[in-house]
This record gives sequence, structure tokens and C-alpha cells, in this order.
Amino acid sequence: MKYLIYTDGACSNNGKEGAIGGWGAIVLNEETNSSYELSGFEKPSTNNRMELMAPLRALESLKLNPFDEVVVKTDSAYLHNCYTAKWWVSWERNGWKTSQKKPVLNKSLWEELIPYFKNPNIYFEKVKGHSDGASNDSYWNNMVDKLAVHARENLEVSK
Repeated sequence: MKYLIYTDGACSNNGKEGAIGGWGAIVLNEETNSSYELSGFEKPSTNNRMELMAPLRALESLKLNPFDEVVVKTDSAYLHNCYTAKWWVSWERNGWKTSQKKPVLNKSLWEELIPYFKNPNIYFEKVKGHSDGASNDSYWNNMVDKLAVHARENLEVSK
């Protein structure tokens, strides 16, 4: 199977006490031409946590076999740069410290994502976020943004 996963995170009052985060993902199965949506929320949270939670939960939802190929599309430079620049390799080697010798934020989520980073059939690609462009990437990125915001707003309304 070949899957495309679009992901996004959102957080109101990011960086402040009581911040509410939401995440959204859409999983597209290119062979069966089917899809499904996932979303959730967290309080307290940060935007970066939600940007990591979305692909993590989407990847966990798949029952992958060794021949499946997955492309995760994200507008998160935080996630994409960690994957492409292999920041996680240095973090593990340095006892989960950044190059500035500070503890790595969101360590528990990174530890869950690293096995996917190591899988040679899973790729993480950067897309332009919140664009009005006519591309498929723009369309799907806007859709997952709406899922993330909706999940966050549902929590805000219920509190």
C-alpha cells in the first residue's frame, strides 16, 4: 500500500498557562482511493506538541507491512528539520540535550516518532502551510488545519 498523511497542529494561547492544543490528520490510501480523518486535543499543550502528535497518531493508526510506503506531509519546520537534519541522532547521543546543552522539549513524543524516522519506507515532506494555492498539498493542508482548530475549539467550548 501507499499512503499519504497530511498533518497539522494548532494551539490557542501558545506558550501561556492553560494553552489548549488540537491536532488533525488525514490518511489517504492511494491504492484503494480511500481516506479517513483523525483529530484530538490536549490541555495544557503547545503548538509544537500538536505538530508532533498529529503524525504520530496517524502513523500509529496504520497497520503497516514491510512493503508499505508512507509519505507524511507537514507544514511544521520543527518536525521536518528534525527528520531531515537528523537532530534526533545528536539528541540521543548527547543524552537528550540540545546543541545548547538544554533538555530537548517534547522528548517523549520524539521517542515515539524515532522508530518511524528509522523506517526507510516512511518519508516526511514539508509543505507550505495555510496557503490559498491550487495544489493538492494546499487543499489537504488547509483541511487538516481545520481539523486541528476544530478539535481545539471543541475542548475550549466544553471547559
